[in-house]
Amino acid sequence: MLASNKRPRYFPFQQNSRWLAMGLTRLEPDSWIEPDQDLPAYYHNKLQQRAKLGDAVYAALPESRPAQRELHGLLLAHLLQDHSSVYQRDGEVLSAPLCQLRWNLGGEASLWLASLWVQDDICLLQQSSTGYRLTAASLCAASFWRLEDKLGLPIDQVHAPVPGYQQGLAPKLDRFFKRLEVERPVWRSNWSVVAATDLNQRHERLVEANADEPLYLRVERQSLRRLPQSQAVVFTIRVYVHPLSHVLEQPDLRVGLARAVQQLSPQQRRYKGLDALLSPLRRAGLV
Repeated sequence: MLASNKRPRYFPFQQNSRWLAMGLTRLEPDSWIEPDQDLPAYYHNKLQQRAKLGDAVYAALPESRPAQRELHGLLLAHLLQDHSSVYQRDGEVLSAPLCQLRWNLGGEASLWLASLWVQDDICLLQQSSTGYRLTAASLCAASFWRLEDKLGLPIDQVHAPVPGYQQGLAPKLDRFFKRLEVERPVWRSNWSVVAATDLNQRHERLVEANADEPLYLRVERQSLRRLPQSQAVVFTIRVYVHPLSHVLEQPDLRVGLARAVQQLSPQQRRYKGLDALLSPLRRAGLV
């Protein structure tokens, strides 16, 4: 559906080729969200996915409502203050004039409505007796996971399918959530190689790709910030999709991606869905 012809901005495999690395960087508050001219495509994708899949792309537990309202206000203020060239407000109407989009601000301040303003998917994580739990999410550009399988689960269970997570990353992530400060949001990115441009890729790819099938670099730019009142953690996921040729034409990036792919264990490669892409990956010189 969406593969940008713009050159990629993020190359997670260059920054850290290790499989399990948090790779967190401090996030400047005015860079929380990155709107651009592709906003309408993401907006229409969200509407289409909600119409098609319903609660499978947006769901919220009752206890998340105060955090949803807080997020709604914080995100609105950020867009109007830090992205005034894109967003404008006129009474109860928020608009992105250059993108020809308008939203009614009246009614309930829900996570779903706030998510329509931006290209990012948005998740809310809240503290409980079992650790931080996923209590609400607008997830219309999933990378091989399903919201209905994860809603209400603590973070450890959300990440349970990730090879090596419990041994390598679980203790670090637990400490991170306990220490995340309102004033110090962070961001990270990760990568995958895919054979489809669809933003929403909920299911694992099982069909083996032909050697001549085009491939795409799929990057997630993720941010985490704590809400000051509810203390919930907001997790945003902005998906970028680029033709893999944009990477392969640059020798240093080709080498970096090949190194990252080749360092994966068989379990990690299977989890990333690369087993089905071995023929085109070989043709590209990445395995």
